Amino acid sequence: MHVSLVISAHNEGPSLSRTVQSCIDVLEDMHAEIVVADDASEDGSVEDVERSFPVVRTVRSATRCGASPTKAMGADAARGDVLVFLDGHTKPEPGSLRRLIEDVASADGQAIVTPRLLSLDVDKWSNDPLQAGHGYRLDLSTFDCGWLDPSDMTAVRVGRRRLYESPSLIGCAFAISRQLYDILWGMDRDMLCWGVEDLDFGLKCWLMGNRVLHDPDATVGHRFRESFDNYEVPSEHFFANQLRMARKNFTEGTWRQWLEVMSRRHLQVSEDVPESLWARAWLTFHRRKSSVEQERAYLHARRSRDEIWYARRFGLDWPHLSEFPESSLFAVQELAGSGGPRPSPSPAPSGVPTLVLLSPPGNQTFAITGDALMPTVTAEARILGVSPDPTSTTDFHWTVQITFDSSACRHGPHRTINPPAIIQTTRGTPLSIVFPSVRGGRLSIQVQATVNGRLLTARSQGLSIVGTNPPAGTLHAALPHDVLRRIARHESGCKQFDAQADGGTSGCPLFSGDNLGGVGVMQLTSPPPTDDQVWSWHANIDEGIRRLNSKVTSARAYPAQVQGTQRFRDLVTTFNAARVASGKPPVQVTVPAFSSSGFAVAAGALGQVELDAIRGFNGWGGRDAFGLPMHEFRVVLDATGGLVVDIPVGSNRGSTRWERVPAAARPQTFGDPDYVAHALATTPC
Repeated sequence: MHVSLVISAHNEGPSLSRTVQSCIDVLEDMHAEIVVADDASEDGSVEDVERSFPVVRTVRSATRCGASPTKAMGADAARGDVLVFLDGHTKPEPGSLRRLIEDVASADGQAIVTPRLLSLDVDKWSNDPLQAGHGYRLDLSTFDCGWLDPSDMTAVRVGRRRLYESPSLIGCAFAISRQLYDILWGMDRDMLCWGVEDLDFGLKCWLMGNRVLHDPDATVGHRFRESFDNYEVPSEHFFANQLRMARKNFTEGTWRQWLEVMSRRHLQVSEDVPESLWARAWLTFHRRKSSVEQERAYLHARRSRDEIWYARRFGLDWPHLSEFPESSLFAVQELAGSGGPRPSPSPAPSGVPTLVLLSPPGNQTFAITGDALMPTVTAEARILGVSPDPTSTTDFHWTVQITFDSSACRHGPHRTINPPAIIQTTRGTPLSIVFPSVRGGRLSIQVQATVNGRLLTARSQGLSIVGTNPPAGTLHAALPHDVLRRIARHESGCKQFDAQADGGTSGCPLFSGDNLGGVGVMQLTSPPPTDDQVWSWHANIDEGIRRLNSKVTSARAYPAQVQGTQRFRDLVTTFNAARVASGKPPVQVTVPAFSSSGFAVAAGALGQVELDAIRGFNGWGGRDAFGLPMHEFRVVLDATGGLVVDIPVGSNRGSTRWERVPAAARPQTFGDPDYVAHALATTPC
């Protein structure tokens, strides 16, 4: 399971770096990425994190967008199967992040999990166990909220743990599976500044048939404050967010009842602001109404519960099944007297054009074929709520993007592979997506269309493309000889992806266990593999074949390189001086060429060129007596370091000898000192 910690921040000061350090301190041996999502900070806190923690990825908004869009931006950048959201002023206690992640897994990814929250003193950077909050309640009539003790919540057994069902959540710290996050449409990207985004997310979770669970044994400290000291929250933004929450989650009758009560409550007029707060909030809400109607249509088409169920489940007085007064339908007409805009009642969904992405359905996984071909993906959209149906005559603008971060994979390097987006326009739908290259990762499909002057947008949810390991017979045929087949077995187990060989699928390429970035069937490491070689096993083995052949060329050249060194010439001079001193004539000394057999022979009959090329595939680590990279064979030297030369009787020419370099004489920290023997001992792919 891959985990992403998503830390949202805005002008956090030193608390942001402390939050990151606290997370690193308690992660222990967990493999997790940390993503800091920055909402246009200007205090240098994010730059401090980037300098101090190069492992942390940052995504930044150039302009202030608010708490909810910032969390959504962080989630977009995250690559984990589990997302842990934290504010930029939090301190998790040891073991708590692991516990939240385990709780998500125990709930099969179908619940949001919240920790016990302690008050964090940011000056001392210490959590106060005497100030603890647990569950969170929500009043649907006013959206008032507050803390609940475990005794006020229903206890449930999840795995072996006792957790509690919380009516809502506070957004400073919670964990959720990527799958559920996408099903819930994510955090609202159009909520402004601050307010109710967490209440909205928790309510969506319950109404979509899932749960919000509280684990009192997972603890996170959070800086609570009585007022906003690093930004302002315009009142109309707060109430516009409430309008979004109500509109998307309430059925039509409940929405109109709520709208009447809230509009009457906020019809204040002041000398500074001649129009009412409610009128300003309504206008702000209406500017982004198309996105809330789109999300509403999505949620209401898929959810299994409504707000009436929620009120009964958590003992609320409102809403309930009853007739609502006819006058409530026209309550917002009273806004005209406030001097502000004259909003009309929100129309029923049937009168609002909505763009829906019909296919592919959410949370679908596509697979690159065993022959390294991209899957067939067809996207289909439809316009609802308009008669006659304009779908077939409307221009749809598509953006298809694949994103992949290898750091989310086992032994994966910090590397992203994000090919250029596919941008295409169709008249009507569907769109058959043609991928120009073999790539995997998270698949995002966005479609836009303009209907009656409205720009509509729909996005895919939870799509991914995974790789498929090559069929055994296909891989065997693609590799030209058994030496390469043995190398492939030894390097990767005949696998391109981190899954079972011969057809297994995975969203992660197989990266080398030495964490040096080697990848795929041939474990290409240096030079670093291309994007094609990461995702296509054909490209991977083609490069492996090329590299082995280049090692053959280098192996053939090695004897001449030895003979051309000054060290070798000095040893020849010393050798001949000794001969002359003993009354023998000097001789011309040469280094013999390596023997060669080609690769189409049994392993035991391979020549020196071929054996040295195999060594070179793993790397010629270390240095020989002549200052050259250490090959599979070396020139034999006697006990005094002099040349051992074979001279035929009556000849004035002699040649040196070759010997195999023992594994013990090789650097023990570079590659495999006995690589050739180990590779040739394996069974061919």
